[in-house]
Amino acid sequence: TSDSLQIIEDPSTDCIFITTRHNLHAELVVKALKQHKHVFVEKPLALSEDELTQIIAAYSDSRGELMVGYNRRFSPLMKETKEFFRPLQKPLVIHYRVNAGLIPKKHWSQDPIEGGGRIIGEVCHFIDTIQFLTDAEPVEVYALSTSSTNSSILDSDNVNISIRMSDGSIGIITYTTLGDVSLGKERIEAFCGSSSMIINDFIDAIFYRDGKGKRVRGKGKGIFEELKIFLNRIKNGEPAPILFKSLIQTSIVT
Repeated sequence: TSDSLQIIEDPSTDCIFITTRHNLHAELVVKALKQHKHVFVEKPLALSEDELTQIIAAYSDSRGELMVGYNRRFSPLMKETKEFFRPLQKPLVIHYRVNAGLIPKKHWSQDPIEGGGRIIGEVCHFIDTIQFLTDAEPVEVYALSTSSTNSSILDSDNVNISIRMSDGSIGIITYTTLGDVSLGKERIEAFCGSSSMIINDFIDAIFYRDGKGKRVRGKGKGIFEELKIFLNRIKNGEPAPILFKSLIQTSIVT
């Protein structure tokens, strides 16, 4: 069907996956929650604070569950990283570098109405990852973008973002479109309690402690794992994969 309401209002449908362009996410989430459907929506959850307010109201009155496609936290390497740091005393210092690649200015994702830009549309992934690793809430955010006269570059695509977490940890996100694609996209470095960790594009990770490094091979970015956990939540009543409050806070930061 080309009519989303035929699915949302279908009494035999209990779970909705929303994978439209970004400007429709919040509207469809609200409609589905009002029908008490379980909802998996790809990132971003919303493009504005007004949309977030509508989602919060719909969720509070709904029997449906809500999940956003923040898959990085479900990757095997990220789960191993959390276990590696778990016994150590906080805070953590996390640097998440994203060599994002260039998207033309006229691409739909760059349109402020339809796509919301790459900070709202993609950087939310990395904010969620920092929340996952620290088990803490973002309380302050600072950001700087480039300031360029090059007409082919969007300054909002090239930023340094610093986030202070409620446990004293800090997360730094460097997001840029100015690099070479052969470098790889994502590199995460984390430091805590005389221990360090590097994840290289989810291909592998190195864990450093007591003067030794241990290399672990990666098994993907967690897409399969997030879907399995979400569906188990619906079928078996398992704990929510991501707390609703955390989903909202990620969007507020962007």
